[in-house]
Amino acid sequence: MAKIKVICRNEDCAMFNQPQEVEKSEMVCPECGEPVIPFDGGKKPNWFKKNKKLVGLIAAALIVLGGGGFGIFKACSSGDKTDPISPGPDTVQVDTLKKDTVKVDTAKVDKPEVKTEEETKKEPEKVDPKPTTNTVFGGRAKYDKAAGIITFTSTVTISLHDEDDNTLTFRRGDKIRGAKVSGGRLVGGEAVIGGESQLLSGISEKL
Repeated sequence: MAKIKVICRNEDCAMFNQPQEVEKSEMVCPECGEPVIPFDGGKKPNWFKKNKKLVGLIAAALIVLGGGGFGIFKACSSGDKTDPISPGPDTVQVDTLKKDTVKVDTAKVDKPEVKTEEETKKEPEKVDPKPTTNTVFGGRAKYDKAAGIITFTSTVTISLHDEDDNTLTFRRGDKIRGAKVSGGRLVGGEAVIGGESQLLSGISEKL
């Protein structure tokens, strides 16, 4: 009997994928007893022979398509970028947003502050009023010009400029109310000394 070269395709067999010779009439692996296939010396099987049915189906499909396939090929090769199969106007669905999908919290929106015309007017700069109280009698008394009062902080003696050349002595806390001043000199008023008052007239004492 003639022998041929075969290979075993049983992965569990010790002779898996190994060329070996068997009787042409047997075609089983001597090692594992599984069927074997002829060994062609490592050549790859002819793809067309192996896939005869598949080739036949492809050829039949090309024949059926015929002119349609050719037309598509022609359109593509001519550089026309227009899609030959464009979806109709009703093939694209656009989801519309519901009215209540976006909510704006109006309470948290800060409204710009709008000033009235009166508020936009520039307020006049505040000017501190000039002090109405200054020191007199060498810093031993304070003269409030607005109230017309001289308040003594230390002892001060003034002349009454009378015939007897009398004087008045003012001590801390004594006052002259309704003081009359002219040319920087005290010319009249009401002296309050120790709670007792006395009108001053005809005097001329430098402040």
